[in-house]
Amino acid sequence: MDYLSIKSHPEAAFKKANKVITSCTKQSHLKAARKYINLFFRTYCDNYSIKSGFRVYKPSTMIAELYDTLLHNLSSKERQFDR
Repeated sequence: MDYLSIKSHPEAAFKKANKVITSCTKQSHLKAARKYINLFFRTYCDNYSIKSGFRVYKPSTMIAELYDTLLHNLSSKERQFDR
């Protein structure tokens, strides 16, 4: 799948991000998964403004829900490693 088709299908990127999270077997993998999730957010959230030198993102409801789900899945996986 090329970049343009991925850019127009956040659901496919969401599935990929979930696969990245579930495949984590080490703490360092979790760090990379967090970077991947943040990249997902920045890729699909085009609406932002710059205030005091910082980007303030205004995601659509769907992207915000997908991002929250990914963060929840990641935190669940992190708790598995804390045991």
